[in-house]
Formats: sequence, C-alpha cells, structure tokens
Amino acid sequence: MIRKYMDLITNFAYFFIFLGGLAAIVLSIVQARGATEDKNEIIIKQEEKIKDLETSLEEKIKFIERYISGGDSYPELEILSLPNNSKQVGKMFFQMTNNFDLPIYDIKVEMYDYDFIKLKTFKGFGNLDYIKPVDFEKARVLNFQETTLSPTTTKGGIYSPVAKECNFYAKLFTRNKVIIEKITVMNDKGHYYLAYELFDDTTNQSLKKFYSPGISEKTKEILNKRLMKIPKNLEIKFSE
Repeated sequence: MIRKYMDLITNFAYFFIFLGGLAAIVLSIVQARGATEDKNEIIIKQEEKIKDLETSLEEKIKFIERYISGGDSYPELEILSLPNNSKQVGKMFFQMTNNFDLPIYDIKVEMYDYDFIKLKTFKGFGNLDYIKPVDFEKARVLNFQETTLSPTTTKGGIYSPVAKECNFYAKLFTRNKVIIEKITVMNDKGHYYLAYELFDDTTNQSLKKFYSPGISEKTKEILNKRLMKIPKNLEIKFSE
C-alpha cells in the first residue's frame, strides 16, 4: 500500500510540474499584452521567453508520458546465486529486476522448464511439434504477476528450485512490450555457470546478454551454443 501511495504522490508531483509550466506561459502572454512602454522590445523578449518555456514544458510532458507508460523499460529475470559446485545441495534464487530509471507496469511472467518441454514434445500431423496440454502445464515452473516495479528495484524470492544443469524459456509481459528471456545453467566439472539473453518479442532484437562473472571465453562459447538451442518462440501445438 505504501508503494502505491508513493507512486500516486509521484504522479501528482509531475502533474503539478506540468501545471506550473503552463501557468508560466500564460503569465508571460499576459505580461506581453499589458506592456505599454517599449512595447515592441518587451514583446520580443517575452516571445523568446515563451518559446523557452514551451520547450521546457514539452520536455516535461514527454517525461511524464514516459513515466506513466514506462517508456523503454523492461524487467529481467536474474538468478541471484548458484552453489559453488555441483556436489553441494543448494538452490538457485530467482529475482525480478528493474534496472531502469522509470517504473514498469502490469508485469506478468511465465517461465517454462525447456528441458521438460523438449522431453515431452513429439512429432505429429504435418511433421509439426506437439505436446500434451497436461505436460505443457507441468513445464510451467513460474507464473508471476506484479502491478508495478519501481525504478532500479528488485523483487526477490519469486522462484527457488534446487540447483542443477537446466534450461529455461520465459515470457515477460509488460504494459508496453513483451520480452523473451532464454536462460541456461551449466555444470562444468563440478562448477555451475549461468547465461541468459533477452529479446524484444516484436522486433526479435537482442536487448541484453549476461554471463556468470569471471568466466573464460571458452565457457562463454559453450553457454552461447546452449542458448542458441533454446528457440525464441515456442511453436508447439497441443495434442492428446
């Protein structure tokens, strides 16, 4: 509730900034029309001032529009930590992060165990990929929703499975866009390594790629190959 009130106060603040800019322009027009001495010179100065105020107001309006809509912000699923090695029994802690200076609205996240989907997918009519609806539901490991994610904040504790070598496919819906995130966790000689990549679902543009810190180029290459095996779109039909 506190965050909702803070968001409301913030929006009111930007609204009053808008009103303040508008009032300044109106005042300048009144002053220009009411000038009697050196009228032409005063009007010219006032017109210049009005133009500056209009430019400032336009910038504020654009900022307010971006703030209300979320602009180009998008969330990302992050794995907070991995066990030091595969011999330890541990968990992977997922969190939702907004790394932008604008809020993100109407967030819905669906994440799937891609390895399970691949295991349960079979060829059917037209040589297309099919999966049973019940298996597809079993593959859904995360169904998360959040009304607002404030700027540069993190929502933790959303998913914490036992650590293992695995691959995930996630779809992140927001008010402005849909993001695809591919995640891979690899066990290399007892050590876990992570990589994920985010794509704009509309343009297929890669938005960000992340690797576990301090890994070798060889490990990066292996992780990249694993990511490439996860499709950007799950084009699977349902069949019993």
